[in-house]
Amino acid sequence: ILYGPPGTGKTYNSVIYAVAICDGKPIDELTDYDAVMSRYNELKKAGRISFTTFHQSYGYEEFIEGIKPIIDENKHDIGYTIEPGVFKKFCDNAKSITRSTDIESTVIEENTEPYVFIIDEINRGNISKIFGELITLIESTKRAGMPEAASAILPYSGDEFSVPSNVYILGTMNT
Repeated sequence: ILYGPPGTGKTYNSVIYAVAICDGKPIDELTDYDAVMSRYNELKKAGRISFTTFHQSYGYEEFIEGIKPIIDENKHDIGYTIEPGVFKKFCDNAKSITRSTDIESTVIEENTEPYVFIIDEINRGNISKIFGELITLIESTKRAGMPEAASAILPYSGDEFSVPSNVYILGTMNT
């Protein structure tokens, strides 16, 4: 968590921290902010960095998973679909890499590259409402592949979910 008074560079510094984590470099080595920002945008485009801002009406449905309405083309009937939220999509993306070894075979490997999820204004959201069961799953010892790994069954989809060990969460908050 990067914290301090408003306007002191928390969000600015989150970019530096994210690039340092993804590239395995010390913070003090990243002195050219334009170069850091360029690399940040590359990593964001590649899906290795994601950014969201919490607010009072932000919830579990946007962050983990929720149900979304589907209206038929005649606008007479309504149905629902289960949609993954931004953090679940990010974790699913961070889990594995699919590689084609040749035309006929595909190999799915565990992804070990660091991924960084930035939550700006983390204290503005209702943490227990947004994280739900993830409040335990984000602990470093509870991540997938760790000795105390934990998972949860998601309430809408019924899928088993855990946070990959290569996902880092950065938060910013005002004091």
